[in-house]
Amino acid sequence: MNQIAYKFGVIILLTTSVFFHTDTFSQKLYIKANIGYGLGINKDDYKLRSDYNQIYLDSIEGYSKYELKSFSLGQGLNVEASLGSFLGKHISVEITGFYHKSSKHTLNYEELNTLYSQYQVDFHTEEVYTGKMYGLKPNLVFWGGGDNFRPYIKLGGVIGIASMTRESQIRIYNTHPNYYPTEDYTWVFEYKSHLNLGYMVSVGFEIILAKDLKFFSECSYTAISYIPTSGEYTEYKYRGKDMLNTLTINERYIEFEDTYYSTENESETSPTKLLKNAYSFSNISLSVGIRLNLIN
Repeated sequence: MNQIAYKFGVIILLTTSVFFHTDTFSQKLYIKANIGYGLGINKDDYKLRSDYNQIYLDSIEGYSKYELKSFSLGQGLNVEASLGSFLGKHISVEITGFYHKSSKHTLNYEELNTLYSQYQVDFHTEEVYTGKMYGLKPNLVFWGGGDNFRPYIKLGGVIGIASMTRESQIRIYNTHPNYYPTEDYTWVFEYKSHLNLGYMVSVGFEIILAKDLKFFSECSYTAISYIPTSGEYTEYKYRGKDMLNTLTINERYIEFEDTYYSTENESETSPTKLLKNAYSFSNISLSVGIRLNLIN
């Protein structure tokens, strides 16, 4: 999929090079701005497990609950600004700058323990995922006929720089008299920014508001994933006390690889190695905006 997106993006980039041809650039030039909201699709699955145990002197009895949660970081606010030029009445090229901010997605699971039928030791874990992406969309736009109402179809590539944050908290409740009744660990893990490629398809229409001012609305399908290559803990606290500096390099930093050996994770002075994973930023979005003609 990434190879297809890459090739498609290269083709669109070559096409948009017509902006730099003087004759083409002098034709109908316009700018656009729009805002919209995306519904996440191609969702990633997160498998959660909660445990419920009765602990005795020499045995443990219990059961587990398994849950499947799914979400896409493509859900959220989209803002775009475009520069376009008509090559003829029914085709134009556009370069679109975009910014996407993901909605928050929360996962919860727990471990509840009863000790000797007297004490409770409960662990409640919450993880909150957020993300953002910005970049460029080189597009070809195919226009229908009409003056006051014009439908269109847009095809393009997506060149996006994405990042992601995971905020986690473990809350511990303990009725044993020799321990704190409540404890908590909080940490923030930042997945580093990385360039990613995808593609998009849009359908829409525009209506005339004034001579050179148009209103438009469009529905877009965007397919793109974020594959981080590294990340680090930027916050780590126990009961509100900053403990970040107590982490070793191996505990604080992670590098995501296509392959690694377990022996590479034995040193405290080098980042932990884990396998790469893709996170969906795909969405179907609805947006509205205005188009202003600059040169006719």
